[in-house]
Amino acid sequence: SGQASGAPAAGDAKPRLPTLEEAVVAFCVPPLDGRDLLVFVACADDVAQPVRLVRLTGLDHAALESLFERKAGRESSWLDGYQMLLEQGDPTAFSRAMERVAQTLDGYLAPLWQVLDTLPPSVRRLRIALSGVLSLFPPTMVRGGEREVLNRFDLASAVGSLSNTSAFAARNAGHRRLLAVADPTGDLPHSRAEGCMLDALFESESSLLGKRATKQRVLDAISMAGPLDYLHFACHGRCRWCHPAASGRLLAGGEVLQLSEILGRIRLGSDTLVVLSACETGIAEYRELPDETYGLALAFLGAGASAVICSLWPVSDRSTRLLMLKLYEYLHAGASAPSALRLAQTWLRNVAGNDLELLVQQLDPRVRAAGRLGAPDPMRIKWVSDDPPGGSPGERPFAHPFHWAGFVCVV
Repeated sequence: SGQASGAPAAGDAKPRLPTLEEAVVAFCVPPLDGRDLLVFVACADDVAQPVRLVRLTGLDHAALESLFERKAGRESSWLDGYQMLLEQGDPTAFSRAMERVAQTLDGYLAPLWQVLDTLPPSVRRLRIALSGVLSLFPPTMVRGGEREVLNRFDLASAVGSLSNTSAFAARNAGHRRLLAVADPTGDLPHSRAEGCMLDALFESESSLLGKRATKQRVLDAISMAGPLDYLHFACHGRCRWCHPAASGRLLAGGEVLQLSEILGRIRLGSDTLVVLSACETGIAEYRELPDETYGLALAFLGAGASAVICSLWPVSDRSTRLLMLKLYEYLHAGASAPSALRLAQTWLRNVAGNDLELLVQQLDPRVRAAGRLGAPDPMRIKWVSDDPPGGSPGERPFAHPFHWAGFVCVV
């Protein structure tokens, strides 16, 4: 009871609990002097220079606008590609924009990497404070030349108090309580399967699936659940860029659990991890409200959660189901939220078709049946991929950052 139902497949990285040491990286957006963007790096373990100032030469207002802001008649920016993704459902333009922004930022961030390379080896976690348009760019896509930041550090996006340490605490091995809300709108079959899969993993019978997930039932279930370890939403999120207070979770019957209701009617324990497994859950109104003042993640933090895992763009529910399975597997093994997310993202990026087949075979039968994870032919991996079937057993169907980089851990 409460044990992880599926052990990591052979060759998986074992969850390693990070030490308490961390560095805080704060980006000053917009650039304070109008020319170069400044970054502060603070690290208590760095005795020689506990606080450093890094100047990113050339990363000014114009450069940031070229990378992110929409403007007709030029090469696709981040928001140009994102808008095409929303309107056409085709990630091609957005994927190209992601690559362009990542490559360009890689050059600007070289001075920052020189500083991070000199941090003490004990520093295994970066708490990154982003604002403005940079809040649209997930830290998991920062490369650093041949060194990807994801390879060395656990990452957390900081929007609240820097003293919040409960998000990084290892979970005890006892029975843990989960409440899942899945597919309330009836158009996300993989999300419903995700909810059923988590129910089986946690041996829970309290989750709300499909039409049962009305707003009142969700609020009642949270209030009566007692201390929760995990509150999981596998449903659509809605972000209203011009009216952020209207953003929220789409529930059964067309109801919306809005920001004001999350803050005013929900009280969570300080050890509760909220997972928003859905589209557009992490986006905030960055144009008019500084430092992500509004956003679903910050609303749940305001309701008492220790951390929130959410997505920055519309995600594939097939690949997300796999990411969530591995996320909770690592959480069950005792990893902190940032560490578990990093390990799950790394696994999803590197997993090949034959590994997927092995994963399904090793799952507890209850979890496999609940998640409708039938053992696939290794040559046909469409059960988890949006791409046409026919990939080879060694193909990595989720290698592109579109599938995994959008999930961030906010504290």
